[in-house]
Amino acid sequence: MRIQSIKIENLFDIFDYDISFKPDENVLLITGPNGYGKTTILSIIYHLFNRKFFFFQKLVFDKITVRLDDNIKIVITRVKVKQKRLFDKNSTFSTSKVEVELYQNNAQFDKFIYPNFSTDTNQSIGRIISDLPITQFSENEWIDLRNNKILSVEELISEYEYQFPPSMRRNIFEIKSQKSTDILDSIQVHLI
Repeated sequence: MRIQSIKIENLFDIFDYDISFKPDENVLLITGPNGYGKTTILSIIYHLFNRKFFFFQKLVFDKITVRLDDNIKIVITRVKVKQKRLFDKNSTFSTSKVEVELYQNNAQFDKFIYPNFSTDTNQSIGRIISDLPITQFSENEWIDLRNNKILSVEELISEYEYQFPPSMRRNIFEIKSQKSTDILDSIQVHLI
C-alpha cells in the first residue's frame, strides 16, 4: 500500500495543500519557507499511520484527505465542539473531536470519532491518573494542579493520553473494523 496524495484544507487557518506522490518515484521533496507546514505535513502522515489521533485534536485544520492505492481514501475532519461547564452553566469551553472516515471506491466502509468514551471512562481515568497532578472537580471536569486549569474529560485525555496505559488508550480509540486496522497498519512511518 502506498500513499498517492494528501490534501490538507485550512492548515493553521491559512494554508491549503494538495500534494501528489508519483507512483514510480521513491522520493518526494517538499520545500518552502519556515512556518509553512513542511514538518506538519510529515507529522500528519506519521500520526495517522501510527494511530496517534490526539495530534489531530490539537492541530488547526479543517479537513485532511489521504488517498492510497486500491482506491482507498481516508478523510479526517476536525469538528469544533462547545460544551457547558457543569459548575457554571453560563461558562462554556471549546474542544474538538476528530472524525475519521474510510472509503473504498467512494463507498464509506468505516467511520469513527476520537476521542470515543465509554460510560465508565471517567471512573477508569480516576483510577489511572492518581500519580498525575490532576484532581477531579466535578463529574466531567478535572483541575490540572500545575496551572489550575479546568479540563473536560476530552481535554484531560488529550493532555495526558501518552501517560495512560495502552489498554486505556485502546478503549478510548478503538477501531472496530479489521479492514481499517489493516489499512492503517499497511504503511510504516517513522520520523527521524
